Amino acid sequence: MAKLTVVVAAPDPEYLRLLSQYAQSQEAGRRVQLECLTSKEHLEQWSAANTADVVLVDREWMREGGWTSRLHAPVIGVLTDRREEVTAESPLPSVFKYQSAASLLSLLEKWHGDRLRGDDGERDASAVAAPRTVAVYSAVGGCGKTTFAVNLCKVLAQRGHSALYVSLEPLGTLDTLLDVRDPAAFSKALYRIQSGREIDAAEWAGLLHRDDHSGISYLPPVLHEEDAEAMEEETAVSLVKSLRRAAGAELIVFDLDSTAHPRIRGALTACDAVYWLVNDEAACVAKTGKRWQRWNRELRGVHPPLAAKTRWIWNRSSGGKPVLLDRLGIRFSGRLPYIPEWKRPEEHTLRSVLYDEHVLRLHMSGEKGRKADGQLVLRA
Repeated sequence: MAKLTVVVAAPDPEYLRLLSQYAQSQEAGRRVQLECLTSKEHLEQWSAANTADVVLVDREWMREGGWTSRLHAPVIGVLTDRREEVTAESPLPSVFKYQSAASLLSLLEKWHGDRLRGDDGERDASAVAAPRTVAVYSAVGGCGKTTFAVNLCKVLAQRGHSALYVSLEPLGTLDTLLDVRDPAAFSKALYRIQSGREIDAAEWAGLLHRDDHSGISYLPPVLHEEDAEAMEEETAVSLVKSLRRAAGAELIVFDLDSTAHPRIRGALTACDAVYWLVNDEAACVAKTGKRWQRWNRELRGVHPPLAAKTRWIWNRSSGGKPVLLDRLGIRFSGRLPYIPEWKRPEEHTLRSVLYDEHVLRLHMSGEKGRKADGQLVLRA
């Protein structure tokens, strides 16, 4: 069995020395590989090029903000010297610093095991930590991508998480759901990136906005259709990386259009996970099969592979077994319900409790079944 890789970052060299000493013992050495970092500079260097199963960061460092958007780990937690914070409601799970090393490492193993099984119980915040960038995609238009993406950001925001919505559609519809401000923000960000300029956290803070009513944070969508059409693959990759690095969000949701445009290819390549929506309709099934084959052919060599990070979502499900989708041989990560009320013009797609519950449950299922989710075999 592979060792659990753990990183503990705290300004306490003696504590980390003792923890490391136990991790090297015969009892723990077979189960855990531990790396200790004693400064924020070391943590910054580590996060730029490394991943781990679990990362624990000192509570004071974590309070400075932005770390969850930069750390590459399925489980990110807070190392605290205050017992009351372990049971308190907080965006990230906390672990008490002054317990036995054996107890601490056993707890981290449990956290990670729960995360892989998608069984986080009430302490669901660690599931938000990874993946940190999600691409919402479908092979056909009108499949519900924007509704899903916006509602995902909404339900996470309502639970105290920082989620950011970004549309890469040339003709986005966010303005039908929110009161969008600063419509030129996307063009400004695009200009900086295409000019080779790095956008720092302060600049992103000036370009990103928050809808006061829903709590959704967003980058205003493309103002000029030609800006999106002119985006190259490398520009999309740079945009994803820049937001991941400096936007300060726990989760960034990229709403993609259904084309095979280079900007879509870039986003699929750069994002940590892909939520692929499908409907049980003939056109969707046919186009999904063809597009899936194309992307796997064109994105061969991308790490992680597209199949490993794709989660299939059956949208507008009315229950029961799908009829046409069986031809794709998909194993679904979850289903989203059909909401008939949305056909009425006065009904708003941000007001369905039933839909919200399904969106949250689907996202918080974490890595459960991830390997199987990426499999798609066309059937006759």
